[in-house]
Amino acid sequence: MTQLRTALTALTPTDGCGPWLRQLVQQRLDQLPLPGGGHTLKRWQMLADVAAYDLSLVKLFEGHTDALAILQELGAQPLNGRIAETEHVLWAVWASEASPGRVTFADGARPEEVQLNGIKHWCSGASCVDFALITAWEADGSGPQLVALP
Repeated sequence: MTQLRTALTALTPTDGCGPWLRQLVQQRLDQLPLPGGGHTLKRWQMLADVAAYDLSLVKLFEGHTDALAILQELGAQPLNGRIAETEHVLWAVWASEASPGRVTFADGARPEEVQLNGIKHWCSGASCVDFALITAWEADGSGPQLVALP
């Protein structure tokens, strides 16, 4: 049995999937092979292991691991020093678009900030994640851009 499967069988009942996701992240079981790195089957098998345990949990787990992969691919730095690697931060990716519902952005008060306006209709894990990557569009309709939110 894999370390991930062992951890899944040891999860304790909770109110919602957020605590389960945090337990897996704290054990560093969110370190899946990166997409395009030649180990796609292993990545999918790990996601399938979580799905076999709980479909709601895999929705959050996949979003979290996708965010980690995106951040690594982009070479993203911690958000103004607010994310320490040891914090076991929970991430989500909210990139679905619905009409109406597009989020737009403009420059913020500081260079590292943007001002967001609009609605994201699907935000899986909004009540339990610490940060999210969302798609947002410039007011002129160009984009999308990826924005990291606390």
